Amino acid sequence: MQAITAFAQAQSVPVYLMVIPTAGAVVEDKLPALHLDYPDADMLEQARRIAGDSLQWLDVMEDFSTAEERDKLYYRTDHHWTTEGAYRAYCLLMQEMREPAVSRDAFSVERVSDFYGTSYSKSGLWLTPPDEIELWTDPDLQAVISVHDGNRREPIVQQGMLFREYLSEADKYPVFLSGNHARIHIETNADSDKRLLVVKDSYAHALAPFLAEEYRTIDLIDLRYFKRQTVSDWMQEHPVDEVLFVYGLSSLAEDKNLQWLA
Repeated sequence: MQAITAFAQAQSVPVYLMVIPTAGAVVEDKLPALHLDYPDADMLEQARRIAGDSLQWLDVMEDFSTAEERDKLYYRTDHHWTTEGAYRAYCLLMQEMREPAVSRDAFSVERVSDFYGTSYSKSGLWLTPPDEIELWTDPDLQAVISVHDGNRREPIVQQGMLFREYLSEADKYPVFLSGNHARIHIETNADSDKRLLVVKDSYAHALAPFLAEEYRTIDLIDLRYFKRQTVSDWMQEHPVDEVLFVYGLSSLAEDKNLQWLA
């Protein structure tokens, strides 16, 4: 948090921080009677206290905890939020920015069954039923995605927000942005000239289709793989209008790569 705070204080553009609590902290009524406590609320309060006024804090914990159907915000077999959860977080961001969110009615929803995520693969509970993954698409949105990695001379370029080849695999979450990469660049036909930088872990992947509704250009940087320069140096060459940090709480607590922001 000190690294993020120092980075935010050095910027001349708004910086937003979205920290996603773990499913167990939000959907406590689904847990067994005897379970370890989830320290999410205390950790988030500590992070918020460190951030102070240096950035715009998005209170995902408060928003998710007051949702009517909290169990629909996370997968059962995966640690990520669902598309429903990502959409709710997008609406929270738009509220903080005082901008209208795109209505859910603008999206067509495709449901794909037999999704087994990372939690399932680690659990050994092989009789657990699979999840269903929802793909929300806006027929009016056009997007070109370029995937950049340090060991590849040329990026992978494709039309559209979804990498459908991953739907044939058990873990279908990489259908969003094809998984983890150093940098992902998105060009859209959004009715906006704004540029957004997202510093993130994989929670941001399901959020990206909603962010694409608001920005002409989006770059998503994953510090675990982005090693050729600091984010501050990259921003000198590629100015942006806003910066958004998107991290699951576990990643925020453990990721030592955040020290390479500046």
